[in-house]
Amino acid sequence: MSLQEKIQTELVAALKSKDDIKVQALRLVMAQIKDTQIEKRAPLSDEEVVRILHKLSKQHDEAIAFYRQGKREDLVNKEETEKKIIGSFMPQALSEAEINTVIDQVIVEVGKGNFGQVMGMVMKKIAGRADGQVIAELVKSKLD
Repeated sequence: MSLQEKIQTELVAALKSKDDIKVQALRLVMAQIKDTQIEKRAPLSDEEVVRILHKLSKQHDEAIAFYRQGKREDLVNKEETEKKIIGSFMPQALSEAEINTVIDQVIVEVGKGNFGQVMGMVMKKIAGRADGQVIAELVKSKLD
């Protein structure tokens, strides 16, 4: 079962159980998936769906920050709940040690030269299982 099918199955279950917050979060995810499929004109792979989930998760982080600034705890709680629902479909995040191992392997393959080349290969290997900013900082520290 693909990740998209799992999300659709969870959406149907949430509709049956009348879990409004989960329904809203999963409808948002499915809408983004459908939009991307229409744009691409092809079905999405699980990796592409994970990228969409990461994008939505970051959007929720930004919304949480804005709502905290505005002292709107009710909306902060709603956004955090939706983010947890979206996060339940994302793959397990890598630890810093695991990221460093991948970076070391790529540096051995490519050499200590170009930051962009090392970063690109690391991002392909990690594919949505870690934050890009964290990876960039670790790669910079290894290349310096």
